[in-house]
Amino acid sequence: MNHLMETVLRTGIISPNMLAEMKRISPVIDREVTVPDEPIPFELAASMISEALQAEEYVEVRETDLEIFAQYNKTETDGLLRVGNEDIKVKYGSTCAGEFIISWSGESVHELMTDPETHLVRFNGVIVHFRDVRELYFGKQKVFMVCTPVSRGDQ
Repeated sequence: MNHLMETVLRTGIISPNMLAEMKRISPVIDREVTVPDEPIPFELAASMISEALQAEEYVEVRETDLEIFAQYNKTETDGLLRVGNEDIKVKYGSTCAGEFIISWSGESVHELMTDPETHLVRFNGVIVHFRDVRELYFGKQKVFMVCTPVSRGDQ
């Protein structure tokens, strides 16, 4: 059951009878979830639902930066991305500001990219860790992750 559905159920705007029917017909509804006997005040319910909708998994901002495409084409090289215990061969480039442009069209690994165990092994053997990641799209297709490296002061 996702966070939004759980939040809606916790507000009490779904009656216990309706919840029982939802549990009967939907494998998505957690059988252990209950609803309050009385709905919570409307303003609080609206606030809780709004907060759930704004959570990272529900809001996606798709960014396109044509300058990044040009910069990637000028600086593209091979590297190895270490994510957990997995080594992934990647193509990457760099921006004038020192960010790394990693060609990536798979699922989002945003949180994994800033994990201390994740790093890029550059063509010269230098290991780079990241402190921030943003995904770039061309239309609806994700094409790059632009990663800000951890600076010496951040370590």
